[in-house]
Amino acid sequence: MKRALRLGSLTFAAVGTALALTATPASAHIAAIACTTSADDSSFRVRCSNPGPDSHQYRAVATCTDGATYTGPWYYVNSGNWSVARCPTNRLLVNRHAELR
Repeated sequence: MKRALRLGSLTFAAVGTALALTATPASAHIAAIACTTSADDSSFRVRCSNPGPDSHQYRAVATCTDGATYTGPWYYVNSGNWSVARCPTNRLLVNRHAELR
């Protein structure tokens, strides 16, 4: 399954737990942000870091079998926190991505 990380008009393609992207020169610092992801049947987790100081934030977003979208809390890059989006009881995860702002 292909996953995407969205930041404005940028889309980050995810393969496994590694994310890669193409950035314009104005947003080149965004290219240094690396996100680790993990998912199970009903939740999606993301944690992002950058080798230098960063003021961006990230969160997990999950779409579930009930058709609703659920989000985890926003955290700052390099915080070390996992943002977790969970589907309600008896609902399964059908799509997931991480958002940066």
